[in-house]
Amino acid sequence: MNILSDSPWAQTQIERARDAFGTYFITVRLRSALYVRQALVRERQILLNYDKFTPADRARFDADVKEFLECSDCPKHYIITLGSKNDSYRIRPIKESSLDRLKPYVSLTNDKGERRELVHFIPPKSEGGEAMFVFARFDDQGKPLLTTANKKFYFKIDEKVFEGQAAPIKKFTFEVSKLLRQGEIAF
Repeated sequence: MNILSDSPWAQTQIERARDAFGTYFITVRLRSALYVRQALVRERQILLNYDKFTPADRARFDADVKEFLECSDCPKHYIITLGSKNDSYRIRPIKESSLDRLKPYVSLTNDKGERRELVHFIPPKSEGGEAMFVFARFDDQGKPLLTTANKKFYFKIDEKVFEGQAAPIKKFTFEVSKLLRQGEIAF
């Protein structure tokens, strides 16, 4: 659970609203990181009592999650998800948006000011689901946005997305050094 909510690969912002809707939680996850995908699969295993499955049911489950774990899009893209535990109305402008509407206002930027724009957006499929933001890993010259020379990178949704409301989401800052595993960036 820590990997999914408070780790080098995930951050949860807690916002206390001044209205009747109370407190809400917004979690951003670096979904293209294998650790996040593995934690999501383990969470599902726990919810379904995987340890009590028959060998045939385990094999079926493992086959069902294999493609998700392998993530054929991850070598070419950075994938980030955003969700709200209590599905706050305050992030509804994101959930009801489209790629064309979000593209000018959602970015992934490194500490040197290099930026990747949004190339794909998938809104949540259900209440409480996660929105998925996809960014190109490489620029036109084949250079990745993130290398071990970077110290930080930022996921930002501009307040203009929220159409005059107070923006409920602050910029998310990730530290590259905390993502390193065996000298590679695990994202």
